[in-house]
Amino acid sequence: TRGGLAFRYYFPVDGEYSFEMRLKEDGAGGGIQGLTDEPHQLEARIDDVKVWDVTVGGPAPGGRGRGRGAGRGAEPPVDPAAGAPAQPPSRAAGAGPVAGAAPAAAGREAAPPAPADPNLQYQRRRNVPNLTFKTSAKAGEHLVAVYFVNKTTAYLEDLFDRSNRRDPYRAGNGEPVLSSVTLTAPGAANGTPLVSDSPSRRKLLICTPASAAQEAPCAKQVLSTIARLAYRRPVVAEDMEIPLKLYAGGAAKGGHEAGIELALRSILVNPKFLFRFELQPATVAANTPYRISDLDLASRLSFFLWSSIPDNELLTVATRNTLHTPAVLNQQIKRMIADPRSEAIVSNFAGQWLHTRNVAMFHPSPELLFHFDDNLRKAFQTETEMFVASIIKDNRSALDLLDADYTFLNERLATHYGIDGVFGEYFRRVTLPPDSVRRGLLGQGSILTDTSRANRTSPVIRGKWILENIFGSPPPPPPPNVPDLKDERDPRKILPMREQMAAHRANPVCAACHAQMDQLGFALENFDAIGEWRDEYGAGQSIDASAELPDGTKFKGPTELRKVLMSHSDEFLTTMTEKLLVYALGRGLDSTDAPTVRQIKREAAKTNYRFASLIQGIVSSTPFTMNMAVANTN
Repeated sequence: TRGGLAFRYYFPVDGEYSFEMRLKEDGAGGGIQGLTDEPHQLEARIDDVKVWDVTVGGPAPGGRGRGRGAGRGAEPPVDPAAGAPAQPPSRAAGAGPVAGAAPAAAGREAAPPAPADPNLQYQRRRNVPNLTFKTSAKAGEHLVAVYFVNKTTAYLEDLFDRSNRRDPYRAGNGEPVLSSVTLTAPGAANGTPLVSDSPSRRKLLICTPASAAQEAPCAKQVLSTIARLAYRRPVVAEDMEIPLKLYAGGAAKGGHEAGIELALRSILVNPKFLFRFELQPATVAANTPYRISDLDLASRLSFFLWSSIPDNELLTVATRNTLHTPAVLNQQIKRMIADPRSEAIVSNFAGQWLHTRNVAMFHPSPELLFHFDDNLRKAFQTETEMFVASIIKDNRSALDLLDADYTFLNERLATHYGIDGVFGEYFRRVTLPPDSVRRGLLGQGSILTDTSRANRTSPVIRGKWILENIFGSPPPPPPPNVPDLKDERDPRKILPMREQMAAHRANPVCAACHAQMDQLGFALENFDAIGEWRDEYGAGQSIDASAELPDGTKFKGPTELRKVLMSHSDEFLTTMTEKLLVYALGRGLDSTDAPTVRQIKREAAKTNYRFASLIQGIVSSTPFTMNMAVANTN
């Protein structure tokens, strides 16, 4: 596709929706960019089901100008949720010719009256077909895509072989591009309330009043249930005063549901929902540690594992004051990890610790890394997220993060890695041999890309990443006024990375840190800036991936580096435990937290450092279950 838009839209109701498209103007007399005698196919899809198309550009019937066309459905519009054919777009709305229409009288052509519809005026002035249509859709979120069909003759393999690349279609004044897509829901034009059944509506409106007398009690039941979840504790009469007052005012003006909406707004802007307040017992003296309540423990546990509020079951257990008991606490941890909401700890914790979020912002130099695309970028991130999720959900050893015998690949990523036998777009678990360079995190494209420059690798950044995230010993900041390496654009002139780094190591101020960082990074030099394996640089120079640490340890390449890291597994386990504890507590650690880290590791060692043991150790630890009392300022 080209020149289009794709966006997720929440369809509020079941019904017929109106779409209106505008094309980008060329800025020269109000014409449309990219319109020539060459026809262009404009299509619209909802959840990958085509609901409309039109031809834009090309000679009009009879050779009178350009841009004529008629909206049509090459296949019947389909309800994206139910898959059933919907009513086709109305022909009456089209501006193009209709098959079978009577021709104009010979020798003359009637001038149509000036249309009052702004969209029709736009069509006439810009000489384009009708760019509006209607289609039915079910309530809920759907992916909407409106685009021009690609006219390039390039094939997918062109992305991998520069000699096969073909230039895409280009018009003299650019190519046609959508400027905007306007979507109008049914009833939005005349102010009709948009109401449709949905899972969130059923969850919110837990009762339906059958008469006016039942409305106020039903509203109290609805609002107290929501307030209990929002405030993460049982509600008291004081909590309900403002919401019920707002409900009464809203219901008097707009009815029962209008009152619910107004009251719900007051709950969602209440500081009790927006902030996490923990109740301090009145009998505790200032600067004295105390065990937090089970309700506060429930919130800490929920935000740690789900990045969200406790659910009803967790709140119920906390209200009974049994959550702090080891058996109940461990049962809730297992339940919450198995819940789909635990994906938050993968995306948030792994994204922060491993910097996988940075892949979305990586833009490699196109002349050197021309076959990098957004599909590969997303595949990098998906692989690491699925890999970390498998460690957590399958309760595997944390050491598997360094040397797991599997990863998750689709065909695009497997081709990039040079791994055969993987076909299709879906990701699946792939077993790796013992000597595979892709075992563990350091063989994954997300890590290798994040630790590279736009047009080259960086042993310094890769070495720093290992020191910081594996050994837990980040190097100090670089001294001021240290020049960056020169970026050479010509592959034939790029020097081996060892020669480029020689100047940094020659500086005594830089030598101490670079002696360790560079060596760790050199072992990964066979991976280019987007994680693809290579045996030589672009100029035909062989890559030397040998390295030696200051203690005399010698190794070569990623496979031997992985063995070195596994020999320092205790440092890695300390680092990961510290990172996970920081994430759970929402604060940095200091020297007083060191005994807690050692205690968590000792307990986890009994299960070979399975991930659930680390989580249980953190949740049961003193920093997680206790707080320090502050002086009462009232």
